[in-house]
Amino acid sequence: LLLTMGRLGPLWTCGAVGIAFGLHALASMWVVRALDGISIVRLAARCAAPLLACLPMVAAVLAVRVALGHVVSIPRGVGLVAEVLAGALAYVLSAMLLARPLAREVLDLLRRATQRPLADQPAE
Repeated sequence: LLLTMGRLGPLWTCGAVGIAFGLHALASMWVVRALDGISIVRLAARCAAPLLACLPMVAAVLAVRVALGHVVSIPRGVGLVAEVLAGALAYVLSAMLLARPLAREVLDLLRRATQRPLADQPAE
């Protein structure tokens, strides 16, 4: 898709990546259905809330881009950093609102992965 759609411009390149990701996700769901018998509809339903949380992220990135477009001179890369930070913050906040159970599950997994086991803690 990058070799075909990507030739049309940067936005088409982004679209090609999105389409390829979507096709890969569907193929992966099909494999999970074939191996484990889990419904594709059930898997897709679990993905709906995190995907919906992407909409405020896109809006935040575009808002920062428009706002910085009015600034006459900013150092190279500042716009990209601002867009990434705005998108990350917007996604985390919207995921906590729209996909709270999944977001909490991810946070719990991160917390458990970063905690030291009790056997490694020094004796008091």
